[in-house]
Amino acid sequence: MGSVLRTALATVAAAPMLGSAANAVADFASGNDLLLWCSGFDDYDRTKCTGYIMAVADLIRHAPVDGWKGCLPPTVTNFQVRDVTIQYLESHPEARRLGGGGLVAHALATAFRCR
Repeated sequence: MGSVLRTALATVAAAPMLGSAANAVADFASGNDLLLWCSGFDDYDRTKCTGYIMAVADLIRHAPVDGWKGCLPPTVTNFQVRDVTIQYLESHPEARRLGGGGLVAHALATAFRCR
């Protein structure tokens, strides 16, 4: 198992222990970092991008991250979640300096609103 996957899994596993402080994991990377990883040509960076986004996606299904809660359908794919996030980051350059986790949560909560 790669180190990125181990890190993402550890983040998801730790989420229940964080309780309402789930946003504590949000600032490991900025939106600029995340967009750089997602746009990179390096397999490691793209895997890091997807792992980070999927970890946040798993978290917001159970608890708000930076106040954002998403209701992702069970049929949504990793690629769709990644695309929604990248589109959000590209459309909001003024926000990219903020924590990546909160930006991912905002993008996903906007795209996959809870009813």
